Order: sequence, then structure tokens, then C-alpha cells
Amino acid sequence: MICRMWRAMIFLCMTIMWMILVEGMTTSPKNSNSYAPHMRVKIALSVAKSERRLREKSMNQRVLCEGCLRPDTVCLCEGLPSQRIATDTHILVLQHPNEFKKKTISTVPLMPLVLEHITVRVGYRFEPNDLALVRDALSHGQVPLLLFPGPDALSLDTVDNEESFSETIRSPAFQQQLSSDSDVDQNSKRLLILIDGTWSQASRMARESPSLVECCQRVQFTAPGNSIYDAIRKEPEQHCLSTLECCARALVHLETDKVNANRASMHLEAALRSLVDQQQERRLVPVPRHAPATTKLYEKNRQRYQIEQELFPNANE
Repeated sequence: MICRMWRAMIFLCMTIMWMILVEGMTTSPKNSNSYAPHMRVKIALSVAKSERRLREKSMNQRVLCEGCLRPDTVCLCEGLPSQRIATDTHILVLQHPNEFKKKTISTVPLMPLVLEHITVRVGYRFEPNDLALVRDALSHGQVPLLLFPGPDALSLDTVDNEESFSETIRSPAFQQQLSSDSDVDQNSKRLLILIDGTWSQASRMARESPSLVECCQRVQFTAPGNSIYDAIRKEPEQHCLSTLECCARALVHLETDKVNANRASMHLEAALRSLVDQQQERRLVPVPRHAPATTKLYEKNRQRYQIEQELFPNANE
């Protein structure tokens, strides 16, 4: 802790000294000859970098679509519903931080564009008391469902109807986990928890969240399924699905309103199919996003040289 404080203080002092140095050089060019050539290069590079950042900030940003909040060139509104679909099941996505960074090909950002009752939390480990939706479900006598395979997991593919499934998850073992005075609220929404990450990441998140796993009923799919997402991101096994596809498939089994569930599933898969098609097209016709390295290096050195000449006009005399 003390080492971190010292490092922070040293970094702050160096930053202040550097700012004073640059300000002194820009206001007093007559003293520029007192600096070594490598220091003049450093100062010029620093000023050039600041100018580039200001220029980049002043540039017009890409126009985003109001419907899907994505650039117009990769708009997904064609597969989205006109209004977000309200379901009887609330979706809670526990997302690994590495997956959160992959916004371009991640399926989780598409889900809130289709579903109304969905919450996304990012982290490595989770406790029931830290998740308001889990606390609320337990307080209403509901057992949260965790879509994660295991020996004690119930198969969603064998669920016949709503009543039989509700009776199954309210087994005596789980009733003991609830407080004695908590009554089951039939009007409260069922909570379905999804873990978003690679198989190794999801497994580690489950291992490091034992309290959360213990208070949930695991559910899984036993029937095989084909993944649309596999076209752009290979799954570890042929039967594996993306987080969005798991959500769409689970809603079909859990929702009492099958028409609404099928509609939600259809729009989720349509949005994913649009994403996959766009990614495949971009791979076939790559679009250069950056200038060649030689051109960038030339422009960078040219800008540095001009600034160095302006700051140190008498350096070569």
C-alpha cells in the first residue's frame, strides 16, 4: 500500500515538472539552447501528441442509428421489433469483463434491444446479496434459475407446462433455503441467470460464486441445437450456443405466453443473424481503417520537426 502511494506521488511530481518545463519552453524560446537535443525531441513529440488528440476530438464522430445505437453501416434495426418485448421472465446476464470489451461481436448488447426485462452485470464473481434481482426473487419465495450444466441441473427440454416446472423447482430442499415466513408471490417475475463468457471463463465465474450457485436451481438443455453464432466465432462443442441463443431458447420453454415467447425468440435470432451476416461480409471485403505504417511515421516525424523548429528556432545556431 505504501509503495503504491509513493509511486502515485512520484508520478504526480513528474507530471507537474513536465508541465512546467513545457510551459517554460513555449513562453521563453530564448533559453531553448540550454536543452539537449534529445530533450528538444521529447518536448516536440509531447506537444505534437497533444495536438493530435485535440484534432481527433474535434473531428465529427460517426453517426449512430437511433434504434440500435450502432453506426449506420452496421445497423441491425431490420431484425429488431418496433417496441421492446416484455416477458414474464427477467433475464440477468453475468458477463465476464473480457466479453464486455468485445462489443463488436458480443451477442449480449443485442439482447436489451429486443427484451424489456433484462439486466447486465459485469464482474468475475458475484454474491446473492450484491444482486438486487436475486435478493428480490428470494424474498418473494422464487428460486432463481441458473442456466449452467451440472449433475443436478433440470432439463428445460423436458418441461411440459408451467405448473409442472414450478412444482419441480420448489422442492423441499430449496424451500428450506427460503425464510420460514416468506410466501411465494405468484405474480413476481421468474429470474433466469445467464453467464456470458467462454467456457473456461464461465466455469471459473461459477466456481468463484458458490453462494450464488447454491441459492439457484441449475437448468440446462439436453436436446442438440445448431448455433448461428458459430459462423463467426467457433464454439468448443457442436451443441454449444451463444448467450443470446440460450436466452431465446430458454424463453420458449419458460414463458406461459408461447406466442410472445416465440416472437421474442424470433427477433433475438434475427438480430444475431444480421450481426453474423455483416461480420462475414466485412471479412470477405476488408475495409482499411488505418493509413500504412510508413505514411503515419512520415507524418508523425514531419509534425514533430515543425513543432521543434517553432519551439527552438535558435537551437542550431
